[in-house]
Amino acid sequence: MRILRWILVVFTGLILYAAVNQYLFCPQYSFPRHHPFAGTSIFNPYEHADSVNWKQCNFHAHVHAWGGLTHGSGTAAECWNVYDSLGYDVHCISDYEKVNRYGEGEPNFIPAYEHGYGMLKNHHGVIGTFRVNYGDYIFPQTLSNKQHMLDCLQENDSAVIAINHPVLRNGVSPDDFLRLHGYDAIEVLRSGTHSFPQWDSALSSGHAAYIIADDDMHDSSRPNEVGKNCTWIHAQSATRNEILTGLKSGNAYGMIIASPKGETMQQKFQRFKSGFPKLNSLRITGDTLKISLSATAHAIRFIGQGGQEKFMAQQTATSAYYFQPADTYIRIQADFDDGTSIFLNPVFRFDESVQQPLPFINQTRTALFRIAGAVVLLIFAVAAFRLLRKTSL
Repeated sequence: MRILRWILVVFTGLILYAAVNQYLFCPQYSFPRHHPFAGTSIFNPYEHADSVNWKQCNFHAHVHAWGGLTHGSGTAAECWNVYDSLGYDVHCISDYEKVNRYGEGEPNFIPAYEHGYGMLKNHHGVIGTFRVNYGDYIFPQTLSNKQHMLDCLQENDSAVIAINHPVLRNGVSPDDFLRLHGYDAIEVLRSGTHSFPQWDSALSSGHAAYIIADDDMHDSSRPNEVGKNCTWIHAQSATRNEILTGLKSGNAYGMIIASPKGETMQQKFQRFKSGFPKLNSLRITGDTLKISLSATAHAIRFIGQGGQEKFMAQQTATSAYYFQPADTYIRIQADFDDGTSIFLNPVFRFDESVQQPLPFINQTRTALFRIAGAVVLLIFAVAAFRLLRKTSL
């Protein structure tokens, strides 16, 4: 009985400390109201992009790691071989809390890992650094928890920070994206989940969040797990610096790749050799957006504030849209007959003299929460001491 009491006290204490650390010791943030994009100037991330130099990338893939404790099958070599055979220019292995160094000597190697192990899968893609952050909050996260983790991950300025699959388990809601700051991109497209409401919420609040599209692959031997989505980045070469620059500047777009049912891996290899529709150009003349694609799209949609569709053109490879005075941003989606779709980053208004207010730590609120946390732990310690002392008598 005495041993059981000790086990119960220790187990309860660990759970209580984890909860207090997350909900009471975490810095408490204030979130100023963000405003939609505004200004007389219009930013076009594709201003200098041409029809060539597009690099096909996947930044989210898992292999066998941590002795099989995490979800991932196969070796890094097998993963690299599959994506090389599919024609990808860049393919990162993003194991949980671990940078896989396979292929480190290759010019297209980019270190990456997936951060997070909480209940609601509040995961982040950390791309371009060997430095791993092992901290996280286990239980369902408050907005302050989410912002604190983003701030911790920002400590490495060279990395691209992406919020992975936010729609999964509603880990990061559209309302959260109205206020969060400190990330570069959102994994809008992932096999099985699409996070368009979250993306449009961030854009509608004036946050220049760019798209990432990934496979989130866990078994490279399965054709239905690879080559489902990809990110195309305009870069002269598939080197780390150029790819990261393209991601951070928005000179990239996401793609859902058509996936015929029952396709074998060899059939997929052959199909990928035929290529994909691509962006030729996106230009702004006056207040008019002009898009040109390499193939005829079934529909070209112009989507603006709040995710509202503003205009649609059908059966064309080119289209134009007048950027109206009330428009804050416009992003373009092109759908093709075979099921492939392209999702461009937003073109948006800006004024260099106006800066969005950033979340900040509310020192008074943080101090009060931490005092409350210390009191909770003290009460538990006293109760545990009395219980164990009574047991020993």
